[in-house]
Amino acid sequence: KGGSKMLKKIVSVGLVAVFLFASSGTLQAASGDSFQNGTASFLIPGLGQYLNGEHETGKGQGKIAFFALTELAAILTTSIVGATVGYPQIWAGIGIFIGNHVLSAWDAYVNAPDGPEVKLSGTSAR
Repeated sequence: KGGSKMLKKIVSVGLVAVFLFASSGTLQAASGDSFQNGTASFLIPGLGQYLNGEHETGKGQGKIAFFALTELAAILTTSIVGATVGYPQIWAGIGIFIGNHVLSAWDAYVNAPDGPEVKLSGTSAR
């Protein structure tokens, strides 16, 4: 029972921190789309990849499907292990959750578009 209360506290503090940073206009403005898409993917794995436009390619669709299926596997693993065995073995499913969310957020952050590019056109200045 003590581990369950501690887990609830850790998850609660983590969620509060994510929402505070995600709603910070200064942090979003400084980091651009990469931070927003990374945060979106941290909360819902695959969402950041979708926001990056990766759903338009076969590779991107594969990544989104991977994150969605891994999330489903984490839900099933946590439910089954939690119902049959309990603590501390339930960390097998929780570990899958953590890994999936972090990997998805990192991938969305790294692959976010850089934003509008400035290109020079016309003749050279003399």
